Amino acid sequence: MRSLNINFIRFSPFFALCSVILVCISLYLVTIHSGFDYGTDFTGGVELIVNFNKDPGKDALVSFYNDAGYDTAVQGMDSDQGYRYIIRVPMPEDEAKAERVENNVKQVLHAAADAGKISAAFTIVQSTTIGSVISDEYIQSAFMIIIAAMIAIILYITLRFQYKYSIAAILAVLHDVLIMLGFISLLKIQFNRMSIIAILTIFGYSVNDTIVLFDRIRELIKENIIADYKATVNRAINNVLVRTLITSLTTLLVVGALYYNTTGVTKDFAFVLMIGLLSGTYSSIYIASGFMLFLNYLKNKKTGSGANASA
Repeated sequence: MRSLNINFIRFSPFFALCSVILVCISLYLVTIHSGFDYGTDFTGGVELIVNFNKDPGKDALVSFYNDAGYDTAVQGMDSDQGYRYIIRVPMPEDEAKAERVENNVKQVLHAAADAGKISAAFTIVQSTTIGSVISDEYIQSAFMIIIAAMIAIILYITLRFQYKYSIAAILAVLHDVLIMLGFISLLKIQFNRMSIIAILTIFGYSVNDTIVLFDRIRELIKENIIADYKATVNRAINNVLVRTLITSLTTLLVVGALYYNTTGVTKDFAFVLMIGLLSGTYSSIYIASGFMLFLNYLKNKKTGSGANASA
């Protein structure tokens, strides 16, 4: 089979500019424009999972709780046993009222049923209450897990390659995560524990893809077949492209099937994963390798050399 010889490096400056623009937009969405719609995991509150034998309608459920004075979020779930919804009521700032909220949230549904506003029979499958202290612990834990994952990536790649490779890998991962967070913010997808799982999943996927590319670059440098570093990186990308596309497409098929055949939290999780998978494949080619080319350019400019180098 004839090896591919696509000139990816030719378009590196253009895609680098596109990435900078996308990252800036994501940062704007996350920090200034709309932020996140945090789930009960991070805000505290009462969460009910309720199963109905008939669909009462999301808007009707929101209306019942709004009429009772609660700012409520309602989301559908997949279920083989009727129509299932997650009902989330935030915990009041006054902790003294927390116990009363816990007791009253369930009663809103029963009161609506007694008044004939809900014609469907329902069962409260699960009731969870998360206080502000616990939600703060969740936030701290999520933050620490992400930081620990980044440190582990840096240590692993530094030991296997060089520290400059680890910086390139981290930049690629940060690029992917920021793009994911931008979409979560833009589309008002609830940010919860599933979002953290999606981020960590993309950490592993993106780094794995990048390491395969770095490994091939290192092999070509050792073989010293190509004198020019740009040509070396381009050859490495072409060498691993088929493997990368096969891995990405097969993973996207599974995640895509999950997205089209589910609803609610699972559908949101699958969508975020798809964005991360696409971004992870792209960033390995243009962010990680682009940074290595930039470092090599700076090194050659300093030394006045144009020879192949390990960057």
